[in-house]
Amino acid sequence: MPQNIIRSKGWINLGDGMATLWNHTGQQLALEQAGTWQDPSQAFSEIVFIGQGMDPAALDTLLRGASQRRVSPAAFR
Repeated sequence: MPQNIIRSKGWINLGDGMATLWNHTGQQLALEQAGTWQDPSQAFSEIVFIGQGMDPAALDTLLRGASQRRVSPAAFR
């Protein structure tokens, strides 16, 4: 995560049917299962970033690259 991002928080869909809470502060990132999506076909990912001097295009590139990697949801447990 770029150092100018102080905090980020939201929901992510890892494709396993679980609603996962994303919580980041400083150097710490926590992913926590928060239950199942009521309708898995409507699962989504939404993260809010808080920081200074953020470059939206660079952040978008970083997130798109991460979303294309295949990582098992079990790796985060």
